[in-house]
Amino acid sequence: MVGDGSLTDEAFASLKHWPNLDNLLLNGCSGITGEGIRIIVETRPEIRTLYLMDTSLDDTAIPHVIKLKNLEDLKIDGTKITQAGMEKLAGLRGLTALGL
Repeated sequence: MVGDGSLTDEAFASLKHWPNLDNLLLNGCSGITGEGIRIIVETRPEIRTLYLMDTSLDDTAIPHVIKLKNLEDLKIDGTKITQAGMEKLAGLRGLTALGL
């Protein structure tokens, strides 16, 4: 799934309809919040790639992101996630690529 910038949290409930989806590219989707990340984690916990560049996400998304145990590639460039939030990502043992 590729974001077009207009997606909001409400759109993510439909992810349950795509059982093979394991890559989400949501760059520039400024309507996404920590609540949207929670919905993503609940509906698609097997996500391997998550691109959230240039979104308005902050540290409230991190407790949800770290539940993605299969996450390999995470891009959070251009977000409001702080150093403290980034340090919590250390728990993602399968992460092989991280864009800050």
